Amino acid sequence: MATSAPNNLFVKIIFEIFIIIFWIFIILFQVVAVLFLISAAWCAYDGFYNESYIVKHTFNGHPDKTLLFNRGSPPFLVAAAVILMILTLCLKWLDRKLLSKVYRRLKIEH
Repeated sequence: MATSAPNNLFVKIIFEIFIIIFWIFIILFQVVAVLFLISAAWCAYDGFYNESYIVKHTFNGHPDKTLLFNRGSPPFLVAAAVILMILTLCLKWLDRKLLSKVYRRLKIEH
């Protein structure tokens, strides 16, 4: 049975790489959430307020698929952004509470 020292350099390096990837995902989730909010605002503007866009995408008094998408998608995009931000907060909590024990065990400055 192989054992490793608690302050093994290899374990520290692998853990630091894991933390870097972990924070890249957190930042990526935040950027995607902001993009979802911007897309929701854009679709809502085009679907409800931009008269030239509404006239362009209305045929015989009926909206086409693009206009229907722009009217229906904003709630789903906002919901996706909220879910991503909740996931981001949970991941930050995981880093702060649970991984801090590993930081102390490996004696890594955080």
